[in-house]
Amino acid sequence: MAHIVATEFTVVEASALTGFKPRMLDYLYRQGVLTPTLRANPGRGRDRLYSFNDIVVGRALSDLLKCGISVSKLKKALEALRSEPEITPKNLPGKYLVTDGSDIFFTNRTDVFVNVNKGKQLVFAFVIGIRRVHADVLKGCHALSERSRRKAG
Repeated sequence: MAHIVATEFTVVEASALTGFKPRMLDYLYRQGVLTPTLRANPGRGRDRLYSFNDIVVGRALSDLLKCGISVSKLKKALEALRSEPEITPKNLPGKYLVTDGSDIFFTNRTDVFVNVNKGKQLVFAFVIGIRRVHADVLKGCHALSERSRRKAG
């Protein structure tokens, strides 16, 4: 049975999914760091509504804050992330957000890292996925073993 993923989230749901307390979500909203895209200014008695994209970005921002990144740098990172295609339950435009404690780096599907705090300046021209290398070596070992076995048999 397929799981249905919600497309809109209240402040309470956003808090549970991002790890931010509702007060922190409100602070990030007032600072212009994490603005709900579905209903930002709901009026009296109505909740702000966050999209799935907002929740994923919020969770990433929560993790970056835990790494010691300042709110002002988060704001710059968020501006850069918003220029990427929207994150949905079926679409993930990037692979990693990485920080050295000072700057934030983002990699898209082409495995090119850009520094989101410096105008998306190219940082690394390539990234080698060790898991892929590991899998390739194992595949090669299995192929060599199979060839040796055929020759001996």
